[in-house]
Amino acid sequence: MKNRKHFYITCAFLTLIGSIIAIAPFTFAKVCKQIDGMASNCYYTAKGALGIGALLALLGLMAIFVKSEGVRRGLVLAYLLASVLEIVTVTALFPVCDNAQMQCRLVSFPVLLVLGILGAAGSIATVFLERKEHV
Repeated sequence: MKNRKHFYITCAFLTLIGSIIAIAPFTFAKVCKQIDGMASNCYYTAKGALGIGALLALLGLMAIFVKSEGVRRGLVLAYLLASVLEIVTVTALFPVCDNAQMQCRLVSFPVLLVLGILGAAGSIATVFLERKEHV
């Protein structure tokens, strides 16, 4: 059996990125809260990040435990698409407040954007490392 150590390390990294995306808006990169039942875009950004982050963490874990090479590659490509969805969610679908002084603009937006980019880059690197090993 070939050495799969790099694949497990990159998938663990991807799982960690997904977990951080899921918890960031509720812990260290907080967003605006609902006030009197009215929700801002930031509130929906946090909800979207929670769902997408949980999906990313699940895809990363599944990629670690699946034995089929084709399924693993498919899971990593699904991770790439979900990472792109995270980037689009933060920038276009549910952008954070426009006020440059708000914490969601100063902290949450850059954190979620960078984590989405890292997830996409990590999944691309995983695909290339996997492909390079089989050539």
